[in-house]
Amino acid sequence: MSFFLNIFSCSNLSEIPDNLRIQIEKEINCNPLIDNNYFNSYLVKYPYSDFLVGMKTIFFLQDEKIEEAEEFLQQYTKNSKFSKGTFVNLAEFQINNIKNPHSENTFQLLLKSKKYDKQKNNKYVYLFLFDYYLKKDIKKAKKYLDFSLKIDSTSTIGLLTKSYYYREIGNDLESIKILESLIEKKCTPFAFFYRSVFFYEEGDLKAAESILLQGMQIKEIPEFFLLLGRIYGDKNNKEAELNYYENGLQKFPDNKDLLNNLGWFYLHNRDFTKAIDIFNKLIDIHPKNQIEDYYSLINVLLLNNNLEIAENYLNELIQIYPQKNYTYFYYSILLHGLKKDSTLLNEKVNDALIFLNDEEFDYLVLELKKSNINIIEH
Repeated sequence: MSFFLNIFSCSNLSEIPDNLRIQIEKEINCNPLIDNNYFNSYLVKYPYSDFLVGMKTIFFLQDEKIEEAEEFLQQYTKNSKFSKGTFVNLAEFQINNIKNPHSENTFQLLLKSKKYDKQKNNKYVYLFLFDYYLKKDIKKAKKYLDFSLKIDSTSTIGLLTKSYYYREIGNDLESIKILESLIEKKCTPFAFFYRSVFFYEEGDLKAAESILLQGMQIKEIPEFFLLLGRIYGDKNNKEAELNYYENGLQKFPDNKDLLNNLGWFYLHNRDFTKAIDIFNKLIDIHPKNQIEDYYSLINVLLLNNNLEIAENYLNELIQIYPQKNYTYFYYSILLHGLKKDSTLLNEKVNDALIFLNDEEFDYLVLELKKSNINIIEH
């Protein structure tokens, strides 16, 4: 899940009284325990509010309830009395961004939200524009971040984004300073998580764990269980590592990252049957990540010498993503001894050799010659 989807919450500047909007925004900024149910009583009084409907949808997404978010949004927007505005459109953008991240069509929904916002005071639209441009045009991304912070310099999401920006450009001191100010306010669990990441990367596992456990007192999020699992993995405490992944999945059962870490935990501990089950589940419930999950599954099958099954999954993968290069798996299947006279393998293997470094090339040349496969010059 992207940085923004994890920490995003929003408000609207129309349709409801200003004093109520201010009250809601203040509570969202200061109370990390707010969830989608918080908006129910307001929706009774303002059932056609773009602000409330968009915000409740987004809180469904924060809890990884994508189907519920879509169902709720459709329930309200199909009413002829409902007039779609900035925040419902922004919610639609987020749903599309989950299904098809950073696509041009998804980006057009974001621009549409900006167009809806005639007053040009929607700080959240600018933050999503920042996220979109961050890897494409850092100067343009910074411009949108500045626009958002100019509207509200104390916004929790805005300050987290600013910290994220400083980290991206290598200014760790400024990034940490912002995170520590948010930790003092105890207004968001993500400040604790991102601060712990700095400690973890510095090798200070004790400090990283301490910050994570403090954050869990504020609100439990999947990221806490992920990093605590990794910390105990680094300590070679397999029982604790497994417990954190399993406990996290009890609370967030379809979380992609927790499932992936659990799958690789089983793989590294050579429990191939459980690893295969986990990666199969990932393929089923997270179609947009299929290619990565197929990679993981094929690796597990190869390590377990399930060579023919691995080849079947490889063929499935080729059917879904025919434009990709799968030569790594052709090599792996070859080196595990499967169908060394495969026509398909002969067609692909020479192309794959181009991408190897000298050491990989020399090793594979010896193995391939055993199979009477012609080798091109490196």
